Amino acid sequence: YTVGAAYATYSVTVVPTPGAITSPSSVCVGSSITVTDPMPGGTWIVTPSTVVMLSGPATLTGVSAGTAALTYTSGAGCIATQMITVNATPSAISGTASVCAGGTTTLSATPSGGMWVSTNPAVAVIGTASGVASGVSYGTATISYNLGTGCSSITIVTVAPASAAFPVIGGGAFCAGAD
Repeated sequence: YTVGAAYATYSVTVVPTPGAITSPSSVCVGSSITVTDPMPGGTWIVTPSTVVMLSGPATLTGVSAGTAALTYTSGAGCIATQMITVNATPSAISGTASVCAGGTTTLSATPSGGMWVSTNPAVAVIGTASGVASGVSYGTATISYNLGTGCSSITIVTVAPASAAFPVIGGGAFCAGAD
């Protein structure tokens, strides 16, 4: 800066801005994700905390469905922000979680529109849309109900051997080892 013969100088220090926040952009209610500092020495803030809770130095937990702003402020005061979407988790799976080999049981969860999957179709298969599980052979299978957002609920289905079924007076059958 110069005025006539007089002049003044001012030093400017340029500090690097934090890079982009490299974290998943979504999480399910009740699940956690870890975020990585774009540059060391800064702090994290999440707003609103009614949607996402920040714990420890960089762990985010979904509290309720919605969107929250994740902001990282470097030690020099520079800011990086990322939006985090919190998706609803399906309800706990209900229904009888045991069946005889060759029998069926109906499971349910909300909201509707999710997809049912068995991790062990050699033991139990399940209709992807219906929630009707069929016992195939003795053992256990993890059954999950998955929403399109990636959020899911799971239960364990136990399949009793078909030979354990015996008739009940008055009609029907009872399968030993099944509820």
